Amino acid sequence: MKYLRVLALIALTATLFASCEEVMEIDESKIESPLVLNAMPSNGQQMFVNFTRTRFFLADTYKPLSNATISLLVNNTPVAVDSVSGCNYFFGYTAAPGDSLRITASHNGQTATASTYVPYMPTLNNVSARLDSSLFHMVMIKFQLADIADLHEMYHINVVERDSGLRRNIMTGGFDTIDTTFNPYFICNDRLITDPSVAAFQPFGGFFYQRILCSDSLIDGRNYNVTLMVLKLVDTTEVKPFSHSYSLNFESVTPERFDYLCQVANASNSNTMFAEPSQVKGNINGALGVFAGTAKQLIPLNLDSTIAPSTPPMISDPQAVLDAYRRLCK
Repeated sequence: MKYLRVLALIALTATLFASCEEVMEIDESKIESPLVLNAMPSNGQQMFVNFTRTRFFLADTYKPLSNATISLLVNNTPVAVDSVSGCNYFFGYTAAPGDSLRITASHNGQTATASTYVPYMPTLNNVSARLDSSLFHMVMIKFQLADIADLHEMYHINVVERDSGLRRNIMTGGFDTIDTTFNPYFICNDRLITDPSVAAFQPFGGFFYQRILCSDSLIDGRNYNVTLMVLKLVDTTEVKPFSHSYSLNFESVTPERFDYLCQVANASNSNTMFAEPSQVKGNINGALGVFAGTAKQLIPLNLDSTIAPSTPPMISDPQAVLDAYRRLCK
């Protein structure tokens, strides 16, 4: 009986609080959500801007804005909107290296502004890649970067791998069709682009990068040789023939994009798995989003194979991997 009285008291208390609760009705149609402006002027590509407002997270798409006005200044010269497709506004202008850009977008009395510039396209020479299994299964990527003298450049480097084919599903006993693209981890021991004084990130576990974000402060005006080593792990579920193709992504970026890429990498870092996600901030005044120039090259790699031993050694010591990498770079 004592427990029944306690339960009855709890139920009565909950009922009293519920009866006192005030329900506020909100008309979402009358709430003006924040503006969103995104654009990445790319060297050699037609300029376009995505301009809209934030949407409810369960909504399917962003809605185009009626009566929106957008103006673009290229080296202080106005450039008009050429066409509109949904939320994208296209200009009759192809981004050229060194151009200074300023965007202004308005809707319902609210205005968003931002500035950036178009970087010079990076020059890469002697790009090569080979599959080497003399010590470990690895993809060795080499190239020479011709850095422009007296021009403060910032670089973003990573590798793109595409896996295609069939994999045996151990759980079901069947087969899964795979066609996926991702950025594999790689080793780089070229100190002039990985030194803490110029690089945004230090290697994971002391050896591995998923991307390199660096300035050219230590290689200004030089022809600098770079070597990346992608370790190939054996997947026993792959059904031959299974395709692994690789591309080198090399990008010259503005400080705005450099900062954005740093924030994205930190927000998605595995170390933040159990922490509250950090907000990625842009450089737009009066709106959410990023307006940042880039000059990007995505170079497909044709792999030349070296003679592989019948059973490559197991990778158990990271220092041994690094020592082998240094020998192969010589």
